[in-house]
Amino acid sequence: MDEFRRGWHRVSDVSPPTSLGFAVSCLALATVARWGLAQFRPDVFFTPYIPAVFFATALGGIWFGVLTATAAGALGVLVNFSEATVDSARLVLLVIFWTVCGLTIWGVEHYRSIVMQQRRIAKRLLEEEAYRKLVVEELQHRLKNKSSTIHAVLHQVLENQPQVWTAIDDRIRALSATDDLIARVDGSGCDIKDLLLSELGPYGHVRFSLNGDPLFLPASLR
Repeated sequence: MDEFRRGWHRVSDVSPPTSLGFAVSCLALATVARWGLAQFRPDVFFTPYIPAVFFATALGGIWFGVLTATAAGALGVLVNFSEATVDSARLVLLVIFWTVCGLTIWGVEHYRSIVMQQRRIAKRLLEEEAYRKLVVEELQHRLKNKSSTIHAVLHQVLENQPQVWTAIDDRIRALSATDDLIARVDGSGCDIKDLLLSELGPYGHVRFSLNGDPLFLPASLR
């Protein structure tokens, strides 16, 4: 059943034995339906088999659809549920039935190919999105390492100049905090005021003023 479900939704191909068994089941059900219709319309020979061809093609593909259509045509000609005999009219109906089956098989196979193509595109997009996320996380990690390295080098060089180091230390930490805010990938976004306050905080709030309405930045715009 799991294989049937995955094949029906075009997640993966169905094995030939499963497809063949499903086609035989469709033919059996169609034959039973034909027998029931024969109680009222003895001249119905092929119509009940069209859904069988449709479903067999949808699950197993074009070759199982052709096989089902061929077997259905043979059943329609050879199996009788009334006293009707095989005549030229039934052979004409057989040709019409196979023509309809050919169109049905083509339509279903075309739809199957579109679905499989869309699944491949969706899979590729998911893989590309996962790769982009990995690259962003790696760049963020490298940026943190560089900031930490610069911070450590400057601290060592300015160890004897505490006043200069204090001014630089705050600014480096502000830049690092702002980078974390921008590169955050949790999808929450942030307000532009928070972004500016993080960036300009070490310079003293008396040196600038922020006015205006709140402006929320989604994660895709940061």
